[in-house]
Amino acid sequence: MRKGVLAAAAVGGSVFLLGQPAFADEVQVEIHAVDAWGVGPVIGSVKGHDSSDGLVLEVVLTGLLPGAHKFYLDEGGGCETTQSGGGPLVPVAAVGHRGALPQIDILTDEDGALPYRKVLVARDFTVAAMKGGTLTIVGTSDNYRDEPTVPFGAGRRVACGAMAP
Repeated sequence: MRKGVLAAAAVGGSVFLLGQPAFADEVQVEIHAVDAWGVGPVIGSVKGHDSSDGLVLEVVLTGLLPGAHKFYLDEGGGCETTQSGGGPLVPVAAVGHRGALPQIDILTDEDGALPYRKVLVARDFTVAAMKGGTLTIVGTSDNYRDEPTVPFGAGRRVACGAMAP
């Protein structure tokens, strides 16, 4: 919830109250690259705060392939991976799915993929709902339906950020 911080200013014998917005609760998480071999380097961050319009997410990312990417919030699970039978590492399954966030579209120019810096609003989420969850970015677009565009789910996870409870 957003709270106002008031400051007083005296000008010519009159007192004015100046409003400075402050956020009662925020969350910030580092986003890591994820591939078949495990959790990789930090490729960005997401900072969120509540507003009257919903959860405001300030998203900064680099290193993603061009195109549309699903962006969603899982219930726990983290970014950890596990190895089975000596093969590549696979993500540990999340406990549950909290919901889809606005899609991320990575654009290109003549030099390749551009860094992503955007403010997104997720109307049905709050900072409290994000805490303890895992932000996940996958390499496919989202059709926002119950029928996935990729067989057997959302597609390959390409980035992840786990948040403290």
